Order: sequence, then C-alpha cells, then structure tokens
Amino acid sequence: MSENHGTTSTTEHEDVGTRTAEERSYGPCPSWCTEADKRQHRDDDAWRHPDDRVHYSEYMGEIDPLEVMRPRPWDRPGGGFEWLENDLRIYLAQRWRESGPRMVFMMNDSTMLELTIPEARLVFLGISNLLNAAEGGGTR
Repeated sequence: MSENHGTTSTTEHEDVGTRTAEERSYGPCPSWCTEADKRQHRDDDAWRHPDDRVHYSEYMGEIDPLEVMRPRPWDRPGGGFEWLENDLRIYLAQRWRESGPRMVFMMNDSTMLELTIPEARLVFLGISNLLNAAEGGGTR
C-alpha cells in the first residue's frame, strides 16, 4: 500500500478551493479509486477536469456487527421497530479539488469521523499503543 496518495503545499485545514492551479494535483485517478473501474473517470474526459473529480475507495476495513455495542432500535416505515446491529466501515475519499485523500469512518451508514492522513497516522499510533497495553506489552 502506498504511503503517499497525495500531497499538498497548503495546510491540511485550508480551504482547498482557494489554491492556484499549480498547487492542485492534476493527473489520473489514484490507484484506489473505484470510480475509474466504473468508467466514471477517464483521462480523456473533456468536460470534467481531473481536479473536479471525486474519488472513493472500496471499504478497506469493515466490522459488521460491532460485538460490544448494543443493537439499536430502528423504526419500521409501516410501524413498529426492530433491533439492528451496529457496523463500522473505513474507506478513502478525495473530494472536489482536494489534493490528497481523507480517511473516512462510517458507523451505521453515517459519517462518524474524517481524518487527514497525518491525523490518521496519529490515531494509528494511539491504537497501536492501546493494543500493546491491552495485550500485556506495556506495564507500569
């Protein structure tokens, strides 16, 4: 897996719509983009500039159901309700005029969290430390 899907010369939280053409990333779809497979994105697409494309990956992490979370009630359209399991999905998204991807965490089909790649690395480090501590790798 590539560690550098995109870079930017602006800060991660700056409005990407204000960057100049030289600062944006032109070129083909990232290797993880599923839209290219669906022929939604073509390099010869005259009406859609590459910076105007939106890229999404397939789910790269999926837990269904989440075992420790209690099921949630869901109101049926015709009345009554049922209990639904909770799920978590993770994928990459690079939206309109963004020069790099974001990691998106969805819970129950709703976006719960979006992280820049540097933020995701920090979360990964924290999770790794938690796993080591939980598995007995770190004691005080």
